[in-house]
Amino acid sequence: MAAPVPSAIPTLTQWGQITLAGLLALGSAAALRRRRKHDRTEH
Repeated sequence: MAAPVPSAIPTLTQWGQITLAGLLALGSAAALRRRRKHDRTEH
């Protein structure tokens, strides 16, 4: 866990990108599920 500061900065950016990608994936999945449910109810 004891890592130098310069090496911790890129890791933080990577974690940020990973979290953003995860949130986007979850959001898209939720939107698709909602759309599918609405389509099923309409049909």
